[in-house]
Amino acid sequence: MKVIIFGLGELGRKLVTETKRYITSVEIVCIVDNNVNDTYYEGIKVNSINALKDYEYDEVWVCTSYHKEIFKQLIDIGISKEIIFYMEPVVPVLEYRLREKMKENVKDIFPSDVLETEIEEIKDYLETHHLRMYCSALYDEYLYKESEIFWDDEKNLFYGIYKEKKIYLAKRFNTEEKARAYFNAVTMEQDKRSPHSYSNYEISNKKGRFVDIGAAEGIFGLEIIDMAEHLYMVEVDEQWIYALECTYEQYKDKVTIISALVGDGKANTKTIDELFANKEITYIKMDIEGMELQALKGAEKVINSSKLQLAVCTYHNKEDNTEISHWLNKRKYKITHSHGLVLCQGDWELEREDVGFRRALLFAKNC
Repeated sequence: MKVIIFGLGELGRKLVTETKRYITSVEIVCIVDNNVNDTYYEGIKVNSINALKDYEYDEVWVCTSYHKEIFKQLIDIGISKEIIFYMEPVVPVLEYRLREKMKENVKDIFPSDVLETEIEEIKDYLETHHLRMYCSALYDEYLYKESEIFWDDEKNLFYGIYKEKKIYLAKRFNTEEKARAYFNAVTMEQDKRSPHSYSNYEISNKKGRFVDIGAAEGIFGLEIIDMAEHLYMVEVDEQWIYALECTYEQYKDKVTIISALVGDGKANTKTIDELFANKEITYIKMDIEGMELQALKGAEKVINSSKLQLAVCTYHNKEDNTEISHWLNKRKYKITHSHGLVLCQGDWELEREDVGFRRALLFAKNC
């Protein structure tokens, strides 16, 4: 297949490099960028949009936060919208591997407890779409959503409105388009149709002490802040810590923001027991890029002493769902999962061959 990649920013360059390295069946015939042209990147000619007429190609991959504007540009010069696709780094490599596996045995790319309806939903989507983290119409709906984004002169940050509350974004989202793309992504995660929605699990304790580990922008906290007696937010990224301080400014009396990397106590990590062993914790949400099991192993006191509820991400590593479920079952926790499957698209997946769909969230309750 011959493709043109539109965008030579950080993400576009990454997409070019990965595609050349990992996908032998794709030829990048040229790169297009509105601000850079008449040069080469990775040995591929970089042109203006006007040069598209000089090439033969099957698809155009748009890799920029300005994708809506680029789509319009391309359609205006006569490119069929049927061959224009928004494309993120990593995903094309995973799609190539996944489709090869599907030729051999479809069920190899799904967890063992998968439902036939879940398989059919994803197969139907892939008949007419490229691979996405969520293979459903939900992804496309939020990709093009015109969410309102605002600028705060005093705090020097962009923000959106979620649950009638301001949610500030990290400084690296320094244009309205970048801010909107991120805001759409995290609000999509918490849509009740999403496998990644924490609100799909009933929080039976209406009051209590909540812990958000891997808080990032703090969207989970906004879901429960009005019912929480206290909310502890743990994050290691300084840009997110500043954004959290802005978002939760009016809740200073009931919110504590902790700068820490949570794990099993090794390699400069803090354990949950170190941070919270002397506190009666009601609920822990955890999304820490594949370190969830290590963090749980550093939480024996909290896990065993509390009538606790947990929401844990389980898709960053292939065996996370099985191993975390087993670890919690041994400690008498009742396990359920979110409905639906996700694709992990972390950079670490590029060096692995076990691409597939995974359970997004594990919910657990101490019985």
